Amino acid sequence: MSQDGSLIVRYTCDRKAPTYGNFEVISFNLKDNRFEFSSVEMAQKPKERFHANPELCSGCHDYGGDGPADLRPNWNMYPEWRGMFGSHDDFFPRRDKAETVDVAHAPGWLPPDREKERANFEQFIQTKVQPKIGSPDPCYATLPWLKSNAGTPVPELFALWPYGTTNGSAQKRVYATRPNLKFTEVLSKLLARRNHRRLQAEPQFKDLNLYLALESAYCTDPSPPFKAGGKAPFSKQELDQMIAKLLPNYVRPEDTDAKPVDLRGRSFLHHDPRHSSSRAQALFGVWKAFGWSGGEWTMVPFEYDQPQYETGAGPGANKAFPADLPLTAYTQFEILDSAVSALRDPSLRQTYQKSKGESADFGEHFACVDRLAGPVSFTSKEAWQKLCDGLIIAARKADQIVQAAPRIRGLPPSSTRGTSRGIGRSDRIPKYDPKSGEALADYLKRVNQQLKQRGEYSY
Repeated sequence: MSQDGSLIVRYTCDRKAPTYGNFEVISFNLKDNRFEFSSVEMAQKPKERFHANPELCSGCHDYGGDGPADLRPNWNMYPEWRGMFGSHDDFFPRRDKAETVDVAHAPGWLPPDREKERANFEQFIQTKVQPKIGSPDPCYATLPWLKSNAGTPVPELFALWPYGTTNGSAQKRVYATRPNLKFTEVLSKLLARRNHRRLQAEPQFKDLNLYLALESAYCTDPSPPFKAGGKAPFSKQELDQMIAKLLPNYVRPEDTDAKPVDLRGRSFLHHDPRHSSSRAQALFGVWKAFGWSGGEWTMVPFEYDQPQYETGAGPGANKAFPADLPLTAYTQFEILDSAVSALRDPSLRQTYQKSKGESADFGEHFACVDRLAGPVSFTSKEAWQKLCDGLIIAARKADQIVQAAPRIRGLPPSSTRGTSRGIGRSDRIPKYDPKSGEALADYLKRVNQQLKQRGEYSY
């Protein structure tokens, strides 16, 4: 992955595998806020190698509702990435008490196959990267491994590069030895930008944006980021009434619909936008009223309607969340920022800012990750109250305009309604359903055969 996640490449190094010589690429168009998929088949003639948006991708990466495919990556959430090295929190435990019990920021946790995982990693290094006998595999050995300088051994901190050797809070870790976490954080921010783009494309979102900005600024929440005497500046009930006038099928989700995220033995609910602690219930209700899938708020593979996702990203100066950020917090900054820009009041723009996360935890070198997206933070309680006051006045004026000029409303008209969800013009290939019992490899073979019969690209 590139530093900002705009380019991701997957390839197979096993020369015996049928996918050897094939590259799968996900690029993120930072201008259009869209994930774009492509494949490169090196066995073909140069002019026939590249395939933009191969249909095969949609079977595993399309989680949308009605409308054309709008693909997203598949990646498990923090802190456990099954099938990866460093599968839990990017480190190989030392097996001592400090790593199993006395973890600085939560109860200790160890993957059940920790010893096997570390042994497999060490074997991988000894056979593919730095073999004692024979030549290294250039497919792996040319990656940027750390090397000793003038005979000086690699420091213990980096002995298992690119993974860590110890656990602890973010400030005690090195971001460069947390590749799974970085993948999670960067892709979370890009998915949040993609979801904001989808909202902006809806004609009625221009009217809804100001209402959702109240929630994005926590004006409907009586506690964080600043206590307001136990009473929110604006009520959720009034917000729901405003939204329902534009979207009659809008329903605020119930807390009981949410599923907790287990973070080292502690349950959190704010990573699920259906829960009130997410401070994004209205946003999710609007999303569902547009007819879209909750699975587009997560990257957990094959979760087609479950939106909970632990990003692993620290909140920086944002004080609204008890732990790592929910993915919706990034989209909410964009909602707030666009609403305030439309009001053209410079004094309101000065009341908030995009909070740093990665650079606050790991150093200014990672400011490029912060620039992708960030949560809202406020300079003071007074600034927050001023922002809420300005948004409330503007929202009530807008609501009066809606009341004065009623019109028939339902699901908004959209270019994404009533059209084939396939990437091309052919019938859409079926999604992969792991609950069917069919192995993913068998599914891919079956779909490949269908694509060959249609004359589409396959491998």
